[in-house]
Amino acid sequence: MELPLRTARLELRPFTEADLPAAHRIYSDPEVMLYVGHGPVRSESDTRGMLAAYAAHQAAHGYSFWAVVERATGALIGDAGLFLSQTIGPEAEVGYTLARSAWGRGYATEAARACLDAAFGPLGLDEVIALVVPDNARSLRVVARLGMAPDGRRHAYGREHLLFRRGRMAEHEQLLRTLYGAFNARDVDAVIAALHPDVDWPNAWEGGRVRGHDAVRDYWARQFAAIDPHVEPQAFATTEDGRVAVEVHQAVRSPSGELLADDTVTHLYTLRDGLVERMDVVE
Repeated sequence: MELPLRTARLELRPFTEADLPAAHRIYSDPEVMLYVGHGPVRSESDTRGMLAAYAAHQAAHGYSFWAVVERATGALIGDAGLFLSQTIGPEAEVGYTLARSAWGRGYATEAARACLDAAFGPLGLDEVIALVVPDNARSLRVVARLGMAPDGRRHAYGREHLLFRRGRMAEHEQLLRTLYGAFNARDVDAVIAALHPDVDWPNAWEGGRVRGHDAVRDYWARQFAAIDPHVEPQAFATTEDGRVAVEVHQAVRSPSGELLADDTVTHLYTLRDGLVERMDVVE
């Protein structure tokens, strides 16, 4: 698998020697490490040992915890990746650790989703688990957004954790997650590529509906000039009539950043030939 992994806002790459000071500031922060592993590290040499262990795991297994870099600033903001659970496996565990300055921005979900895409894509893994301390409300929300299913409890890293699992996604879920990611990145060409040429799409902003690639493209151009929407899929289901229902959290801001709407809706998709033929919004 080729590194780095890139998302709309982040880059995941192997750690380097130059990352040591920034990594140590993160790993020695008691608040950051409250629910991570065995807690904060005590010395820079401990951090150096962690980074060496990540490099060894990468060499042995083809994946590891990677440095998470904010693309806009080039700043190291933490780690995210895949690791043999409790270092022995056999399960691969997804995890992340982010500096406090990076909290509340959706970075954990974005980074973890990139790790899962790598796990079920080029790495060819069949299943990934996550272990979350029960009091860690932030990470409980992240695993829900990732579509990971609860599977009891497990004692790990010296304390009790909730266990979550996720296997390979169905093709329709992969298609739609790719579509949402491209939409949030304003990669309109990538979204259009996921739509049937005769797509029937709701004009939820102005009212009515639009049909076909050109009409959808023009609609989004008008929309993006006036508002800044961000949509994050929360859960997927299949209806009795064969449509795909996606529970979506959407936040809409003005061009100046003012929050205009923050709610949850359901998107209903009709697929044809592996592409989106119609989408409906259910409030």
